[in-house]
Amino acid sequence: MGVIEPYGHVWRTGANAATKVKLTDSLQIEGHWLAPGEYALFTIPGAGGWTVIFNKTADQWGAYSYDSTKDALRFTIKAGKQDLRLETFTIQFANMLTEHGELQLLWENTVVSLRLETNVDARVMANIEQAMKGEKKPYYRAAIYYYNHQKDLQMALAWMKEIELKLGDKPAAVASANAGLKLAMQEPNAEYIRMNKEILADVGN
Repeated sequence: MGVIEPYGHVWRTGANAATKVKLTDSLQIEGHWLAPGEYALFTIPGAGGWTVIFNKTADQWGAYSYDSTKDALRFTIKAGKQDLRLETFTIQFANMLTEHGELQLLWENTVVSLRLETNVDARVMANIEQAMKGEKKPYYRAAIYYYNHQKDLQMALAWMKEIELKLGDKPAAVASANAGLKLAMQEPNAEYIRMNKEILADVGN
């Protein structure tokens, strides 16, 4: 860096064709949202800071035809140092979790790490809401997701009661519904009172 690829000049961030990035969903990169689509990844390396560019013209050879008016996103970020000297320029994902991770650019002792974030939870919740309107309702998976992500636990309990009913375990369904009804009346929550009473009525039938 700074020799083969000089500082202060637009770089294809790789060799030959410009590196291409394809997003199927909106993604937040270092706090900036980027819409779904295909982009060419360019950078302007510096001794301390880099400019990162996502350009709307995805298919380009090098940076020879780079047009800044086509930029979809441009921001600056500090470059870091790594102890391991890397002879080959490398792009990799690291520290990947459900809703965030890092896209790293590494070469020699330089590392540029871009934080990636996406709202998986909002999409899952929307999918659950839509699926619950269908004929085959995913009671179990929805209840487990609610439990694991500290959502509405009374709703999760109501879905588990539906599973108990479908399995023919009426005593368990009655016990769960009575417990849920007691909690709902303490709040009070009219919707959960109704749901638990409906389950008790179904058991009685």
